[in-house]
Amino acid sequence: MHVNWKKGFNRVFVLVAVGWATYILWYVPVKQWHERFDMASDKWTLCLSTASGDKIRVAECNAEHEKDFQQIPHTAWTDFGWSSWLQLIGIAAISLFVVYWLLRGAGFASNWIWRGFTTRV
Repeated sequence: MHVNWKKGFNRVFVLVAVGWATYILWYVPVKQWHERFDMASDKWTLCLSTASGDKIRVAECNAEHEKDFQQIPHTAWTDFGWSSWLQLIGIAAISLFVVYWLLRGAGFASNWIWRGFTTRV
């Protein structure tokens, strides 16, 4: 039984490419969005801890907290412009292209080395 390595490798790469593109286009913006929430919450916590019961300072902290949370968009993709989308797509596509050819080269080199061990003289 002959194994078609090239076709199998390409199919595995397509599955990995879909997973990578999903990660770049979905997870990265959502992660950045959540980091903005975390930074605003940490800032609010620090402000409240330094207020130490002063009602005026607590009210200022709460007002600043509301202002910070209103500046965060409602979804992860609300403030994405064309440049942000093109940057994400570029990162996904270029990195996949580079990884594909690096893996092809590694496969070619491995095959070449293996043939050196298995040649019949």
